[in-house]
Amino acid sequence: MKNEKPLENPSSKVWSPLYIGVISFFCLLLPGFILLGKNYKKLGRPNLEKPTYIIGFALFILFIAILLLAPENFDTAISIGVIITSISIAAIQYPLYRRYLDENEEHQVESLLKPALLSVLFTITIVISLFAYKWYDYQQLEKMLQKAQGEYETANYRASLITLEQIRDKYPEARLGYINACITYEALGKKDSALLFVNKWLEISPNDGEAKELMYKINYSENIN
Repeated sequence: MKNEKPLENPSSKVWSPLYIGVISFFCLLLPGFILLGKNYKKLGRPNLEKPTYIIGFALFILFIAILLLAPENFDTAISIGVIITSISIAAIQYPLYRRYLDENEEHQVESLLKPALLSVLFTITIVISLFAYKWYDYQQLEKMLQKAQGEYETANYRASLITLEQIRDKYPEARLGYINACITYEALGKKDSALLFVNKWLEISPNDGEAKELMYKINYSENIN
């Protein structure tokens, strides 16, 4: 430990960064960064407290944005990212933690039970909020689809296509935004446009058997005509 900067008024008790990493993994990262920042102060490195909060908050916002906006096939990548970040939280502070313990035998490891419980409460609140947002977003999609369906059933095809376009813009992975557009264009006798939209959907979901059948049906009707 040659030429190492002395610790600035370290606390008599600190938290283990290994447990902080575990809390970070199970509690959506942000509580882990908050505990990491507080632990830097306990370990005698108060200058690292605020930068840790800033980095943690930025990564948390990015994490939530990815959860809300990323397609479902990104789940594995998100999980790997959380694991790597949690391990990094534990590893980056561990050498300082070991130095703290080695310099004074009276230093003790403090329990993380209360912070862990607060972190779990925070996580439950965020998860409920995310589910509420997803539910609200789904209800909005359902309303738009019902509107487009109503316009189609009254033969107001142009208005239905406009609503379906709005759906595709807002919900680019909503299946019915493409399939219903295909059906509507077919009703208008515009087979090329109908095929265009079913093919667009198959680019997103190439294993959709019903969409393939619809495409074959339109192609078959073209051959008969």
